[in-house]
Amino acid sequence: MALHYNIKELIAQTMEEEYDLKDQILAYRSELIFRIEKIEKAIKKKNYEKVVKHTDKSTKILFSLGMEEAIDWNNEMKEWALKQGKKSEIIEIFSAFKKSVNRAIKELSRDYKL
Repeated sequence: MALHYNIKELIAQTMEEEYDLKDQILAYRSELIFRIEKIEKAIKKKNYEKVVKHTDKSTKILFSLGMEEAIDWNNEMKEWALKQGKKSEIIEIFSAFKKSVNRAIKELSRDYKL
């Protein structure tokens, strides 16, 4: 049983649109890794607009993969960027987001032999 993800939504989506589930998971995994790197760089540079952009783009994937914990952290990062908060406020949140996504990716990779 998956602890860090729930792909019911993705399974329904792939059946409806005739995608291969494994290919879609691989694509989402790559995209999330890319977005994490972009968010981290944007936070370091305090580029609030890019944090908003990349958290928005991550949202659909996180919902599709049912990563509830990561969705919460993603939303907090977006709120931080919109209010243009201090860098010290976001470090722990980003770290928790990254750990949450990495745990889910690791679990998906193991479960689907990616």
